[in-house]
Amino acid sequence: MSVPIPPFAEERRADLVSLHAALLNLIIMLESLLEQQANSSLNLDYFRWMLADVRGKLWIVSWEIGALGIVEERLREVSIVEDGNICAVCIDELKIGDEASRVVGCSHVYHRECIARWALENHTCPMCMYDILE
Repeated sequence: MSVPIPPFAEERRADLVSLHAALLNLIIMLESLLEQQANSSLNLDYFRWMLADVRGKLWIVSWEIGALGIVEERLREVSIVEDGNICAVCIDELKIGDEASRVVGCSHVYHRECIARWALENHTCPMCMYDILE
């Protein structure tokens, strides 16, 4: 059973999707401007540079959207059956009844919210540095 998507992850996905759409629109506008002005005497180097820069940012946003999906798939919901384990993200004890997640691949357990936030930024297990995106 996969982890329910934490609210902050839904917000991040919404922000990334919105940014992705805005960057695509900007690319279309810049390409159109360059096509319209191709035969003019204007120096279009700045617009060409801007277009390349926006395409690079679009690639980064696309990668982040993909990484967010992989992180969500690679964390599994678990029930804590024993007290005493420590969440290496918040350094607090995991207790019976806590919402927790196990990293698929290395099996380390953390508070669900803690590891989801950590993994979205770092893409690794904080205990063993296992690459969650692999």
